[in-house]
Amino acid sequence: MNNAPFLSFDNKQLRLFVIVLFGSFLIWDLYTCYVAHSECSIMGDLAVIILPIPGYDQVLSDPLGIKVLMTGESGAGPNRFWAHFITAVYFNNIPFLLQDLGAQPIDSIYIACGIIKLLTQLGLMLHLSKWVLGNRSLFSMAGVLLMAFSCAFFLTTDTRYRAFDLKSTMTIIDHSIAYAVFYSTSLLLLMLYLHPFLQRIRGFKAPTFTLAQHIGLFLLSFVVSFNGAFNSPVLLIFCPLLLLAEWVKNYKTLDPSTSFFQKTIKAIQKIPRGILFHFIWIGILNLYSFYLGTY
Repeated sequence: MNNAPFLSFDNKQLRLFVIVLFGSFLIWDLYTCYVAHSECSIMGDLAVIILPIPGYDQVLSDPLGIKVLMTGESGAGPNRFWAHFITAVYFNNIPFLLQDLGAQPIDSIYIACGIIKLLTQLGLMLHLSKWVLGNRSLFSMAGVLLMAFSCAFFLTTDTRYRAFDLKSTMTIIDHSIAYAVFYSTSLLLLMLYLHPFLQRIRGFKAPTFTLAQHIGLFLLSFVVSFNGAFNSPVLLIFCPLLLLAEWVKNYKTLDPSTSFFQKTIKAIQKIPRGILFHFIWIGILNLYSFYLGTY
């Protein structure tokens, strides 16, 4: 039977065809998403954050909320410094850069909105796909398919052409640019922080961190903790669950004849100290962030 060439096509050329096909769809979808992002009306607190007006300027001058604790005076989201800071710095610089490149002043603001939303969307898609793929490449057939299928979660098309307004209830990138930065971009930074821990707990990386990685994670913990509203509750739930998963994995490897108490202690001791330190630290930091948010 002369099936060898066909089977060869299935194994290599068809795989390449699928990668090119879905890769082209992915590029087209990202472009249409950018167009939709850049045409959204500007809503939310963007102007008052950029200026900023009284109440918002207090947050930008007090990153850790020390002044709030000492005086009892409350501002707009005293535990969200980095969300305010990223928004203010980005929109006080990028629109002017776009104007230098030839964009009209009003257009530059909408283009800047489209850029940061698209970069946030792409970052979320890359992280979600990488978490599923593990050690496999994002440029493999599985990686391209995952990226293409994840486009369905980013509903950006104008709802006038939809039978149901799914965009307002199911989208990940909010219509409002301020909410997009405070929630979606904040979520991206949270995933960036959690990524090295997930890679190690799942066995894709060595369990230890280098000194540079420890310092980077320590600094990033402040950015993640004093950011969007979702970060603290997600971390306070997710990190203990990851530690529990690591403990269960260690517990199963111990001698069955050992007592439950001894196995419990040994399983805790086998948790990499780097992961344990960072999760305890991020837990303390987010409990403080939660408390700061009550002002």
